[in-house]
Amino acid sequence: MLSAIELRHFRNHTLFTADIPQNGCVFSGPNGSGKTSILEAIFLLASLKSFRLKNTTGCIQNGQQM
Repeated sequence: MLSAIELRHFRNHTLFTADIPQNGCVFSGPNGSGKTSILEAIFLLASLKSFRLKNTTGCIQNGQQM
């Protein structure tokens, strides 16, 4: 089970960290704030592919390394 997540230079997140409680959590915020990017990162971790792109290098912010 996923208990925490940390994103660095993933999509529009320079740095995002969150602890995930055992009973789940809800991500909320305005449009364009990165909620779907968090779900994409979790999907990428589980499946090793993006549901948005064929090449995962597009998930990394410009000028940053994987």
